[in-house]
Amino acid sequence: MGYMRGGTILRIDLESGKIVKEATTDYAKDWLGGRGLNSRILYRETDPAVKPLAPANVLMFSLGPFTGTMVPGSGRVEVAAKSPVIGIQGMGNMGGYWGPELKYAGYDSIIVKGKAANPVYIAIQNDAVEIKDAAHLWGLDTYQTQDAIRRELGDPEIEVVCIGPAGENMIGYASIQTRMGNAAGRTGMGTVMGSKNLKAIAVRGTKGVAIAEPDKFFELCLEALQVQKPQLGMAKTIDLADNDPPSWGLTLGNYEATEWEMQKELKDGHKPFWESHKNRQGEGITGCFNCQVRCMDYYELPEWGPLVASCNLYASTTWVLKDPDMKSWYAFVSKCQRQGVDSTSASRMIAWAMELYEQGKITQKDTDGLELNWGNKEAIALVLDKIIKKEGFGAVLGSNPAEAARTIGGGVEEALQIKGLPLGGTNVMNFRARTIGAVVNPRGGDEYRARVGSFDNLGSGKDAGMTGMSSPDSWEAKTAMSIIDAALAEKKKAGEKAVIGQFDYDGRGELAALGQKISTVSDSLGQCKWNTIFLNIGVSVEFQAKALSAGEGRETGIEALMEAAARISCQERAYAVREGMTKDEDTLPKKLINYSMAGTYPDDQVTPEGLEKMTTEYYQAMGWDVNTGIPTLDTLRALNLEDVASDLIKQGKLKYE
Repeated sequence: MGYMRGGTILRIDLESGKIVKEATTDYAKDWLGGRGLNSRILYRETDPAVKPLAPANVLMFSLGPFTGTMVPGSGRVEVAAKSPVIGIQGMGNMGGYWGPELKYAGYDSIIVKGKAANPVYIAIQNDAVEIKDAAHLWGLDTYQTQDAIRRELGDPEIEVVCIGPAGENMIGYASIQTRMGNAAGRTGMGTVMGSKNLKAIAVRGTKGVAIAEPDKFFELCLEALQVQKPQLGMAKTIDLADNDPPSWGLTLGNYEATEWEMQKELKDGHKPFWESHKNRQGEGITGCFNCQVRCMDYYELPEWGPLVASCNLYASTTWVLKDPDMKSWYAFVSKCQRQGVDSTSASRMIAWAMELYEQGKITQKDTDGLELNWGNKEAIALVLDKIIKKEGFGAVLGSNPAEAARTIGGGVEEALQIKGLPLGGTNVMNFRARTIGAVVNPRGGDEYRARVGSFDNLGSGKDAGMTGMSSPDSWEAKTAMSIIDAALAEKKKAGEKAVIGQFDYDGRGELAALGQKISTVSDSLGQCKWNTIFLNIGVSVEFQAKALSAGEGRETGIEALMEAAARISCQERAYAVREGMTKDEDTLPKKLINYSMAGTYPDDQVTPEGLEKMTTEYYQAMGWDVNTGIPTLDTLRALNLEDVASDLIKQGKLKYE
């Protein structure tokens, strides 16, 4: 076991039953861990011809060096495989307690290949690793599965990740769940797990984590906790559905408006419902391992059992499906968690079908007799059941947007998506930082891997109606403001008014490149982004560099972390390019270009020229070719990715310069 690491990568072939252990050492320096390790292994160990649900696809659960330590928000696990939703690298990041338990058992990553002949689960207790029969668990929901495994193995402290019936049935966007409310969602990682006949991975570890300079590390972490405290209120999402137009967070239906006649009924809608139904232990909020942010609201409703919810879950059956009924919302989200479904994707696909139904492009003949009118809560519940069972019209909506549109036929447009991943409920047009973050996000469909939320309001200050960051002395703030200052200088040089506001395209592509690197560092180190300046919760990349240095006993600076992030981003992009993705996919859905949405400012409209300006700026900042979006040969060489460059040259994607 090395400092801050379990020290071992665990390889499991479900077809042969072979279990191999190897040292993590080869990946630690250049790839950090978590997202970085997954990106490298997926590229090296899957062929472009491999289909997402084929046994040859790899499914990886990887931790960062921070996972399981005193670092705030250090419960994260990065999950990856070739995605059945987007066809490129599928990524899911989940919290909870499973990741630390895996670290304490002595492992930094689990790499699963092959397909078991029958349902199985993996049981890990420190050095002991077994592949066990799971026939009796098949069909159980995710809560039942965790309880059953703990009883079977006789240890209530065991942590479990598992799939529900949706993953067993291999719907397109099944999720992997742990505890309640913690999920690796969006890109179908539960679908890949189901394709391998793998029901669960149970872990118990007692080895702990070694720290090179424990006193210094301890002091840094205590200081970080104190820095966070004044900003903790920024992470609460219970009132997310209390949307205040114009131009704010949520979108109605399929981007019809940011205002709604039912909004008065939803005024603080989830908050009073939570007050009436919150779990009575403590404050009714909970969080993941070593996290004082505690962003998750804990409900208890007898009809459906407990529920933990936060963030985008609040928009699912309210704004997106136009259903203000709180019990309907609760039932939908609870069922998604128990059955192992990505609720964001399910909501968007159902909303797409509802719009087609309202327009007469599909009828009850297509929908198995369901009246899919907006807000029809009975139909919403029934169609979700059909999606989970992969039955009838549910099988159509349970696939990816392109496949669903082809199945319906008649030239219908796909559900709103980017790179094949359905959009969530938040408005990706109201800040240019959010727009470009969504467009270049490496997994598509959301903005959270190429955007730092605290950059949204970053501009030239009072005259532009903009605000700064809550940590103005941080490396992130200073670096971001240097980008804004350079853009302002260019405007002044061109004879334009030297002001940048939320609707301006200037500097946003470069900010997206910076944001992607910052997010990549957190995902690779194993720290929740909501504990960092990503959400203005105080902890900077400067802290990350100091904590990693103290933890590992070797100096790592901010520049080294940014270089590692650039390498990981290039590796992810190269994988996508190898799988056939082009620059054309770095765009918004056609509907959202030159589009004005009710309830927003006119300036929200995103033009093709503005989009091109931002993507070009982003490519330049990343060291990628502006005409193709492919990392240049010089960039790949500078990042020690000679093997990637060689592959892309052989495929005709890249030329010697």
